[in-house]
Amino acid sequence: MEFSLSPFYQGKSSSVRRVPYLCKERYDGSSWASYPSRQGRAVFSLTEGVAFNQIEAIHFMRVNTISLAEQESFLQTWLYFGLIAEFLGANSTFNSSDSDLVDNNSLSISPTVMSAKDIFDIIYDTVLVQDGESMFVVLDDAGLQKFVDITVSSMPKEPEAQMARYLHLNRCLAHAQVILITAPKDVSHNIRFSIAAVGEVFMSFIIISLGPRNDPKVTARPWANHYLDDEVNLSMIQNGWCPSDISRCMSLFSSFQSLNVINKMDKSLPPREHTSCTDFVCHAYQINMDKYQVGHLGDGCECGETLVVDSEELTRILFQGDQIPLLRIVGGLQDMTIELVESTSDSKYIAISHVWADGLGNPFANALHRCKLLHLRELVAAVAEKTNLEQDSRDISATLIWIDTLCCPASDGEGKRKGIEKIYNVYEKAEHVLVLDSCLMSYAAEPQDISERALRIFTSPWMRRLWTLQEGALAKSLYFQFADGAVSLQSLYTAFTQSMSRSLQHRCVGVDVIQEFFNITGFFHAALDHTLKSMPQNMAYLDRSLKFRGVSVPTDEPLCIGALMRLDLRAIINVERKEDRMQMMWTLLAKKIGGLPAQVIFMEEHKIDAIGWRWAPSSLIQVEKGLLNPGSRGFRWAESQLGMPTERGFRVRYPGYCITLEQYDDDRPRNPWPGLSRISESYAQFRDAQTGQWYCIVDKKHALMVQSWTNEQEEEYNKLHLFPLHDLADTNHSLILMSSSTIDAMFVSPNSGTFKEPTENGALHIKTERHIMVSPFGALDGYLSDTIQKLALRLREDKLTDAHLDIFHRLKSNNSSEALDKMHEDEDFKASLQALKQKMKDMITEVITEDKKFVQAVLATLGESSLANVWVLIQNYFRHGYIGTKLSADQVWFVD
Repeated sequence: MEFSLSPFYQGKSSSVRRVPYLCKERYDGSSWASYPSRQGRAVFSLTEGVAFNQIEAIHFMRVNTISLAEQESFLQTWLYFGLIAEFLGANSTFNSSDSDLVDNNSLSISPTVMSAKDIFDIIYDTVLVQDGESMFVVLDDAGLQKFVDITVSSMPKEPEAQMARYLHLNRCLAHAQVILITAPKDVSHNIRFSIAAVGEVFMSFIIISLGPRNDPKVTARPWANHYLDDEVNLSMIQNGWCPSDISRCMSLFSSFQSLNVINKMDKSLPPREHTSCTDFVCHAYQINMDKYQVGHLGDGCECGETLVVDSEELTRILFQGDQIPLLRIVGGLQDMTIELVESTSDSKYIAISHVWADGLGNPFANALHRCKLLHLRELVAAVAEKTNLEQDSRDISATLIWIDTLCCPASDGEGKRKGIEKIYNVYEKAEHVLVLDSCLMSYAAEPQDISERALRIFTSPWMRRLWTLQEGALAKSLYFQFADGAVSLQSLYTAFTQSMSRSLQHRCVGVDVIQEFFNITGFFHAALDHTLKSMPQNMAYLDRSLKFRGVSVPTDEPLCIGALMRLDLRAIINVERKEDRMQMMWTLLAKKIGGLPAQVIFMEEHKIDAIGWRWAPSSLIQVEKGLLNPGSRGFRWAESQLGMPTERGFRVRYPGYCITLEQYDDDRPRNPWPGLSRISESYAQFRDAQTGQWYCIVDKKHALMVQSWTNEQEEEYNKLHLFPLHDLADTNHSLILMSSSTIDAMFVSPNSGTFKEPTENGALHIKTERHIMVSPFGALDGYLSDTIQKLALRLREDKLTDAHLDIFHRLKSNNSSEALDKMHEDEDFKASLQALKQKMKDMITEVITEDKKFVQAVLATLGESSLANVWVLIQNYFRHGYIGTKLSADQVWFVD
């Protein structure tokens, strides 16, 4: 789409996609910022000093019915053609008296040899293509370069004026990006992302042009929001993609250009079955070790029995100080032998990193088929020859090799544990690490654009396995095997960064390529120390790198994390129960850095099921669907506060509230209207006992379910009559632990545990019950709640309430086991309920007549259709309203 990078799809370069031309007229050539005002949509205009109000814009679209065709025409005219014209200097932004952005005298566009009309003619002539009776928008590389040249020529010559011009264009881009996010979802995918492609490339142009003068206000923005929609996802799955790979790409990559390359990239080779895979888990590469098939190089191979390495000799070498066992493969297919070589400080060898699902592993013995070994030797020899690797043998084919299948004892025992301990040294000391992944080896590197080559590596199955992360991260020289040869990651990275200065498209992709490069290399290499200034940054790198990876043996995860974070691997390996290794990993990590980023407690992933550890994630590779993009999980590690694991739980300091039932000085029950229907729980609310401020509590799991529910699913759920938030609040001793910087919070209960002695510093020992979001009500929401409270209390004291309670108690005393639904059959009880409902409605009518602010609050918070049903809020007030007593702003918690 647009001048987007075009990968080779099954050997053929994809063409530039055509976008329908839907504009009803040319852009008018006046101020870009105020174009919406001229079109009767002032709410979308860019105004100096005024932040764009998305809520107001969405409300405008609901109130002012605008057809989809009109919306698409408006967006294409303004955000596509108008934005291009703004950059090329054709608009009268800086000459028009209606400019609302800058002082007209402070900034003028340098005169060009072309008039504004000439520029507009060039814009439309360049991008519009007639095909029969239809018109399309097509912008290729040549057209893009033409626009860039005109933009450069239109820039002011004075440095200050030029900087002001760049900042103005940056503001236009920032506004356009927010408008795109706000646009209705049914706006054409092609229209939306042709605008995104223009915006992203122009953004890169500004950043490149400013260079060292870059202003903090000029920042890269994600233009690819929702690019991988259902239609694109389906086409990718048909091209061999796993659904979880698509989710991973949406989580990791922010560039539109990156996702466009990925969208067009063929993944059909080798054929894999992904029908049982989910959005977050790929089952195609999960291995059942008991049923593992040690593969041949090809079907029908008759190379004979496997060659076996002596496991006792392997173990002997492993216990010789720092030595590791290496292999020298000699002979042909039929007379092949494997020599075990004990490494020395001068040994030069190539270590293999591979995906076990490709058949190069063996969980039963240190053995492989001859055909596999011969192919392995050929691939290693090619890398050795390419890199002039010095050998202790003149025969380049006898290059020393390390591969886990043959060099680490297969059976559990001291030898295998020692082999795992030395994994760090194996990959760190190797001259090169060669990655063998059948999905990379099925495609030739040479025909691919450098961006496709990089993104194919970063979306390969090798990037999805857990063990391969440390193998790549430790390597000082990492090669990836393609069908036509091995490609050096460092050389690829160097070539790519050089191309970024020449190509705006590569510059756009660069933000993702550089990020992924650092995710692989950033843990260990001294040259990159400047990128890892603090442990929270290290943890963010770790989190980003681990997400969406898989491991066939779950208890291996803490071993890999331990190696990456340079922890004591022996201590983790020697834990008596393998299932307890994760606790040891968190303990060692906290000890090394003096604690863990405190926001780890707000992670919604599965936690360790053990007393004192129920705050700690049981895995960092697991990803679950949440309210936020999985990529947002990395922000948890940015917390400056470090919490500390203790025997009572995780010790942190956060503000909080004690939630209690409001008390009334009468003899009536808390809910004075038994029999009135109870609305389904979508949230709970509480009022600050000191300030009167109302707060809303939303259960994260419930909010997530609601997003995908149909009306039928919601009705079925409501029939279950589940009220988890209210059940917790009704205990009268629940607590809310709140994040200092976000709306994240936890609904918790005091944990009696086994600790009877007072905790130090007045700390609260708690157990997490629900992950929630807590946010203060706005002025109108608060006014609505205050009014509902007053009306509920007024009706509580009314004689109708006492009369209803008398009927209820009479029926209950006549038959103590009488169910409430049976009471509804009583005529007096039914009449009493009806009288209460009518009284509520009368009170609402009275308030609506006299209090316009109340009406405004209802319309703004609940919508017009809810105005007649506000009485339902009154009848449920005593079930939903609670009192919150604020705790110390630095309350100490032991979170279990």
